Amino acid sequence: MIVIGEEIERYRKMGIELTVDEETVEMLIRKGITKALGARPMKRTVQKYLGDVVKERLKKI
Repeated sequence: MIVIGEEIERYRKMGIELTVDEETVEMLIRKGITKALGARPMKRTVQKYLGDVVKERLKKI
């Protein structure tokens, strides 16, 4: 998905390498696409969930 790839690239530019497995992609799609709004919330959903994971991992360093 384009939005996920863009977010991964954004983190790569910050020196953070992310890999997203198929299960995570499916979860992001389920949470990011709604009947009422379509895919509009997808970018925010991807940023939130991937950002949360990155923040948690950085706390452990």
